Amino acid sequence: MILSELNIVKMMEKVNRTFISVTGHSISFMDSEGRSVLPFNLNIFSEFCKYVINSEKGGPKCMECNKMIGSDSEDLSPRISQCYMGLTIITIPIVISGKCNYSITCGQMLMAGEEEEFFQELRFKASELDLDRKKLISFGRRVKVVAANFF
Repeated sequence: MILSELNIVKMMEKVNRTFISVTGHSISFMDSEGRSVLPFNLNIFSEFCKYVINSEKGGPKCMECNKMIGSDSEDLSPRISQCYMGLTIITIPIVISGKCNYSITCGQMLMAGEEEEFFQELRFKASELDLDRKKLISFGRRVKVVAANFF
């Protein structure tokens, strides 16, 4: 069965709604260039990510990160990596007919044991991105921390 682009997008929308309602986490469907396939819904993002994405210098860093995630269309296996700010990102390629044109990403969490390094780096990132350090750290303290065996 060949799925049309419209059917693929409809399926993505349904999976997105279901995932959010079940887990409370946001997911994104990215194309091979790292662009969001569905409309970007910041309402379901963490305060930390909203603060960074909405900043003049932070938003482009997030887009660069998304592009790097999407550009690895040769690797068809799920992977765990970190975004520019140090949060964990899970990427699962969507393979159709042996080709990866899309991937699902889920992030906005911090792996247990990485908190100290994360908060040390935030001080530098705040300065680099012209963000209020106290506000960034405060939002960072609200990021969900997950155990390595969570996955």
